[in-house]
Amino acid sequence: MLAWALWLSFALVRWVRWAWQAYGTTGLWLSTAGSRPLPSAQPDLAPAQFNAGLVAFQLGRDVEAVAAFDRALALDAGTADAHNKRGIALHRLGRAEEALAAFDAAIALQPRSAEAWNNRGNALHHLRRLPEALEAIEASLRLRPDFPEATSNRGMVLQDLCRFDEAEAAYTTAISMRAHMSCRGPACIENAGQVDGDHAIPVLERIVPGRRIRSADPGIVD
Repeated sequence: MLAWALWLSFALVRWVRWAWQAYGTTGLWLSTAGSRPLPSAQPDLAPAQFNAGLVAFQLGRDVEAVAAFDRALALDAGTADAHNKRGIALHRLGRAEEALAAFDAAIALQPRSAEAWNNRGNALHHLRRLPEALEAIEASLRLRPDFPEATSNRGMVLQDLCRFDEAEAAYTTAISMRAHMSCRGPACIENAGQVDGDHAIPVLERIVPGRRIRSADPGIVD
């Protein structure tokens, strides 16, 4: 009887040791619910960061907008609209080289974006890279021939290239496009973002002699 009790005691000790190791290392005793992988505690923040950037962008707080778009793109670099709007904010901050890189990134992701091509041309224009600017704007117009902002931007580049007859024709075409629109303001321009219709098409002023055309910059569109 004593021998049986001793054997049972040693067996119980070994069993407890095995059970503790199984619980601590393999999770053998964990419940089914507890063994399931936990959901990610960090949601996908890229859309939230993009929206934060968009709000700052629309309020004209371009430094904040760029920072938010940077955070969004660090999480998801494949959003063409984030690159494009980041480029516009950089352009408005006078950081044309960085804006150009942002527009190039947008075009790489969405090569048929007439807006991004137009914006690329506008950035190149501000960098005084006029032949490249004209090429980019004309690429925009091949994608979207009825694009008044790009047509007007083309006129300004032609003007700076001293091709005044072609510049005047481009401005006139842009004004004609606007005249055929049934309303005014940004709602009239598909995908034109924050461009104000009252300033999108430059007012032509002829300076005599020389027939030089002076105009306001209609800016870039998103």
